[in-house]
Amino acid sequence: MGEIVLVSGKVELPTNAFEQYFQKLLDIWCDRCDIFNKRLAGTCLIDKDTEEFDGVCKKANVMATGEVQIRKMVPKSEFFSTLAYEASFPNGSLCRRFYPCVLDGARHPHVAFPYTVSLQVVSSIMPDTTICELCIHANVCEESSWLCSTAFPSLLRVLKNMDLTKPSIKTHSLVDSDSFIKTYRRIKAEYGRQIVNDWSERTDPLKYVYEDCCIAAYLSEVYKNRRKELKFCDVGCGNGLLVYLLNKLDFNGFGFDLRERRIWSKFKNVDLREFTLNPEKEFIMDTNFLIGNHNDELTPWIPVIAARRKCDFFLLPCCPFGFYGPFTTKSKTSGSCSSIYNSYLEFLRNLCTKLGFTVREDRLRIPSTKRHCFLCSVPPAGLPADVESIIGSFTGCSNGSFLARTKSIQVLNNTKIPRELQELLVKKIFFYLYWKPNISATDWRQGGEVSLSEVIDILDEKDKLLLKSSCGGLQTFLKNHHQVFKVEKARVAVRDWATEGSAKNGKQKTKACWFHLNHPQGCPLSAELCSFKH
Repeated sequence: MGEIVLVSGKVELPTNAFEQYFQKLLDIWCDRCDIFNKRLAGTCLIDKDTEEFDGVCKKANVMATGEVQIRKMVPKSEFFSTLAYEASFPNGSLCRRFYPCVLDGARHPHVAFPYTVSLQVVSSIMPDTTICELCIHANVCEESSWLCSTAFPSLLRVLKNMDLTKPSIKTHSLVDSDSFIKTYRRIKAEYGRQIVNDWSERTDPLKYVYEDCCIAAYLSEVYKNRRKELKFCDVGCGNGLLVYLLNKLDFNGFGFDLRERRIWSKFKNVDLREFTLNPEKEFIMDTNFLIGNHNDELTPWIPVIAARRKCDFFLLPCCPFGFYGPFTTKSKTSGSCSSIYNSYLEFLRNLCTKLGFTVREDRLRIPSTKRHCFLCSVPPAGLPADVESIIGSFTGCSNGSFLARTKSIQVLNNTKIPRELQELLVKKIFFYLYWKPNISATDWRQGGEVSLSEVIDILDEKDKLLLKSSCGGLQTFLKNHHQVFKVEKARVAVRDWATEGSAKNGKQKTKACWFHLNHPQGCPLSAELCSFKH
């Protein structure tokens, strides 16, 4: 039986560029298929003229021509084949055929049957716009449900929202995916699970432990050939876990933070120091590699310290901070739609480049929205002779001075905002959503769904200052009021309380129902069914 169209969807594309849109979509599907398939950690493009390439072509029954590409699929779990591949080649400018195979008999982690992705021109509605149809073809197959119901809608959405002017950013572009995942699995199995069980901090161990396992595996892969020569310093090391893991991976180094953590005592023979750094006056000794991992106000100082120390560094920025306070400047060159975070990355990129470092950038696969990192090294010719003058051009334009954090733990979740002001802000956002086109299928009005950026636009400067001064942000505020709002993927809606608000058996009701008191239609649930008090 020949191939049939399993699933298709229409999309409007520029008439003079729909081929470029399709090619970029294929590049994303082939090189970054892990964003569609959560079973994958990444892919590796196999070099031509190798035995591996020829063996896969033979197994997949594909002729090894110049247009054939073969990628190795790297699964997150050992449950799937570690020798899974996908051969592909173009069949015209708007069509590409895919042939998967495994060499070890185990289950393929991606699409396990031959299929074709094509773009077909349907009609031109205007001189500059063409209606196209994205299609996936294959033989009828019981295993096709994931491809049709999960992968294809995501693929179509990527095509509809695509911007050709923005480069595709690949995760872990500086490391071999296959080698990285093996290192990560080993760290997770040998150290990560035990640390999760022994966790004594207030933070979520499943997030922070495995995030540091991933960072440790990444640094180990990037610098594996320099393992013996590096002596690192983790500046603002927090819980000290990254220092512990790197030591276990045979990297020599230490970490310091202004406050000792309870869990430090569990990391035997690890050099963790309680120390408050003033980067304007003090110099970190006994190191040739700096790590700046989500260290906030010290972030822009890491390149400065490294320049004075003439050493390499790794920087993973989180909250935007300048030299003397929060970074609040939107870049003019990044475009009017650029976020503060993207402007901050541009500021750091410019700082590192001006100081003379060779700058490489990547994105980490960690459970955080702030995943962009810088890997900077001193070039063979060294840094500029006038590096102090360059530092002064960045730090001397302000009359401020560096202010380190206090040792006491601050509350960072908006709970210090007065209750009456919280209620006013909740109602403002609720009624904005309430009068949007209704997304609820019931008579109880839920309102619409909007982006977080749209909600920010309805807040006045007093509201924004209130959130900022309470050491939290809008998303934190909305999540604190989780009965009213649902936040997912940077979008917010009123929670569908009719389906999500039922009380759990045996759980005592201690708080009043917000919808019962404030929704124009009241609570959609009875007092017996609602999980809050009426």
